[in-house]
Amino acid sequence: MPIKRFVLLATVVLLVLFAGSGASFALSASGVANNHNPSQHTLKLDPGEVIFVHVQCAEPVRIETFSMKLAGAEWAYKKLGETRESPRHRIKLSAPNKPPANNMSHWHIQLRIWGEGEYTLYTEPAN
Repeated sequence: MPIKRFVLLATVVLLVLFAGSGASFALSASGVANNHNPSQHTLKLDPGEVIFVHVQCAEPVRIETFSMKLAGAEWAYKKLGETRESPRHRIKLSAPNKPPANNMSHWHIQLRIWGEGEYTLYTEPAN
């Protein structure tokens, strides 16, 4: 199995385990950034939760953040921000204090990592 396929499969498995947990917790992941198809990670935040996301790569990468809202059977995305290219990032994410209006128990935030090269990502509480 080629290494890129293995990394992609491992990332998908982590996302499935993380998404099914029902509660937010520290996430640690790795992957391969690509300029043509970004690596994606979905984070679930409790109402009022504040976290830091750290991303490190040997090469500069750019990170986009999106809020996600369930719209029927599809997800709707709203861009929250974008970083400049850098090999290291520390992004602060905050969920609104109230529960989402769509009857979801958590706020969903998607990270899209653009660039070239292997990266590591982890989250930590901001307080």
